[in-house]
Amino acid sequence: MRENNQGERYLQTDVQTRKSAAMVRILLEGIVDYAGLFPPATLPLDVAVRNYSAYRSSANAWMLGRFVVSASRLPELAAMLPEAETNNSPCRISALVGKDFDAELENVGKFNEHASQYGHVDSIEMAPELHTKIEAVSAGIPRGITAYFELPLNAPLELLKTIGRNGARAKARTGGTRPEAIPPTSDLAAFIANCVSAGIAYKATAGLHHPIRSTRPLTYEPGSVAGEMHGFLNVLVASAFVMAGFPLATINELLADTESSSFLFTDSEVQWKEKSVLTSQLRKTREQLFVSFGSCSFEEPVEDLISLGWL
Repeated sequence: MRENNQGERYLQTDVQTRKSAAMVRILLEGIVDYAGLFPPATLPLDVAVRNYSAYRSSANAWMLGRFVVSASRLPELAAMLPEAETNNSPCRISALVGKDFDAELENVGKFNEHASQYGHVDSIEMAPELHTKIEAVSAGIPRGITAYFELPLNAPLELLKTIGRNGARAKARTGGTRPEAIPPTSDLAAFIANCVSAGIAYKATAGLHHPIRSTRPLTYEPGSVAGEMHGFLNVLVASAFVMAGFPLATINELLADTESSSFLFTDSEVQWKEKSVLTSQLRKTREQLFVSFGSCSFEEPVEDLISLGWL
């Protein structure tokens, strides 16, 4: 047994470390959509673009997903990418769309036409107010672009089914810069279960900087208020457990767990306490349910995983 810098205990043998690395890769490949432009980081565009380019060239680039940017800023991004993006392949971009839907969608089209050598928008994320216009909005989305509708965690099942019928996905807000912005585990568990019932995938946004649920400062400001943040591994493993048919009481307990030692990764399964799901179920979860989460930090998730011995 070893201890990490939070005093938590975890197993780390040579054999387990090798197996853990293989399973963690299955769990987390492409999962972090980099949202450095947004709170609490709120970086300037040029800094966020340089960070993303550097992350794409790093040893842990396999964990990196899309670059998240407001659609209104795509013209600025198009001007910066030729100088900042030095990788061989175009970067993937997720554009946030708000009330100026038509104009912002036009920005997406122009960007994909003129900047495709350096980046391509292949997903758009709808502002919360647009979940009341799913069918009308979906009709205007270009072919080949996946749409995510942000909606409340207590949204009715029928609304999630409407998202699915229109070929879109859901987006769940799992935190924020104030403690009251962090949803209860029961709300998150019910939302995941409804996504499974509706047969749709979802992404999460806000508050998932760390793999295991823990109490952390909610901003980077000195003296920041702290809150108990959801862990992205808690959410991911909970999603797999929902797909495997575990009851909501178990999902709630899993989401609330703050002990890294409760989780064990092998080549064939992920174990949580005495329960487990197989590799095949985890692959299915990443493909069909929990596809990614937005984080204003890519370094924090990576550093925590290294600290826990899982990278």
